[in-house]
This record gives sequence, structure tokens and C-alpha cells, in this order.
Amino acid sequence: MEYWTRLYAKTHPAVKDVLPRALTIMTNKYTKKVDARMVTLLTLAMLYVAFKLTCNTLFFRQTLFNIPFTHTDIRIVSSAFLYAGIYVISDAIVAISNRAITILVIVIGVICDGLFSGLTYLITTLHMPQINSVIQQTNTNAINQLGPEFWQLYYHGVIAAVIAAIIEVIIFSFIFKKSNNFFISTISSVIIILFAHNTITDYPLLKSDPHAWTIILNGLGMNISVMAIYAAIITIILGILKKNNFRKTTISRGNHG
Repeated sequence: MEYWTRLYAKTHPAVKDVLPRALTIMTNKYTKKVDARMVTLLTLAMLYVAFKLTCNTLFFRQTLFNIPFTHTDIRIVSSAFLYAGIYVISDAIVAISNRAITILVIVIGVICDGLFSGLTYLITTLHMPQINSVIQQTNTNAINQLGPEFWQLYYHGVIAAVIAAIIEVIIFSFIFKKSNNFFISTISSVIIILFAHNTITDYPLLKSDPHAWTIILNGLGMNISVMAIYAAIITIILGILKKNNFRKTTISRGNHG
């Protein structure tokens, strides 16, 4: 393109300055500069909220999980598959931004959690119409059953969850500053918080279950195992982004701009 521009400018001196400007205008119109760091930050923030809300539902669904390469089944709450990932994601936000932004994301996540739990509970207090469909009746009963449970889970644990999330971020920041190793830093800080948080907050909600401590300890083991996988994945992603120095990427908009 540059060759043809020079050739055209030589044969048509009148457009020597006009043509490059026109090409610049067209380029700016049909392309858009995207800050890879901001895209990554927004993606992590959305994943943080998504994981947090999904854990609400999965907490009330117990799972019999078969440990790979063994014949051992353990009883856990299904949220164990995702819960530790919340902390790993918040650590990743710290790594690419700072603690202040991460704490802001944590607060927004708590607000979203409250809206989800509170509004679901509020709906269950409204009068039900006549329902003839068996499936609709089953779905309605499920929501009526879980709505109050969601709200109870939220208001019983919201203070502990916020404190745990912020303390974990502080611990991670301290270790990460010393080691400059995301994987080691997030593994260390999350394990510390999981031991404290899970044993304190889970038991009051599970104490009526005869398998309460089995579920808590199994869930803790699953949390740590899954957390290591999440930490490895995000370590690789952050390594790739760091290698590319979060370069601004040009994304073609074609004729859709």
C-alpha cells in the first residue's frame, strides 16, 4: 500500500498530501484500538461475578465425586468445583491492575450476590397463580424452596466473605511482591483463607447434616485441588500477556463499523 501511495503521489502531485490523510481517515473509521489489559480486566471481573453467583446454586447440590485413578467416592457440595476459583480470579486482577481495583470488583461482586439472593427470595414471597403444568409446578416449588436458602446463605456469610476476600488479596499482594511468582503466591494465600473461611462459614449451614464435617473437609480438599488447576491456567495466560507486554491490538471492524 505504501509503494502504491508513493507511486500515485509522484504521478499526481496534487494528491501528495490528500491521499495519505484519506487513508488515515478510512483506517480510523474501520479499525479500533483495543487495550488488551482492559479487555482482560473486564473479562476477569465478569468471570468473578459469574463464579460467585453460580456457587450460590451449587452449594445446595451435593455431589458424589469419584477421585481420578481411584475407586474412592467423596461427598462434597458442588460449589467446591468453582469456589476457590473466585480467589484465583481476584489475584489475577491484582496482578494486572492493583489492590484498589480488585477490592472494588469484590464489592461489586458482593452487591451482585445480594441482588441475586435478595430478589430471588423476594419473588418467593409473592402469591402464586393457579398452575396446571406439572413441570411449571416443580420449577416453582424449587424456586420457592431455594429462594429463602439463597438469602440465608448470603446474609449469614456476607461479612465473613468480604473480610476473607480482602485479606486474601492483601496476603497475595505481599507474597507476590516478594516472589514475583503468581502460581506460588495464589496457592499460598488461597490455602490460608480456605482453611479459615470454610470451617467457620460452612458448618453453621451444614450442621443439620450428619455428614457435615465430612462434606466440609472433602470440599476443602476439592477446593485446593481445583484451585491449583485454575492457578496454573491463569499463570499461563498472564505469562502470555506479559510476554506480549499487553500490546494494543488492532481489531478490524470491516464494513460493520
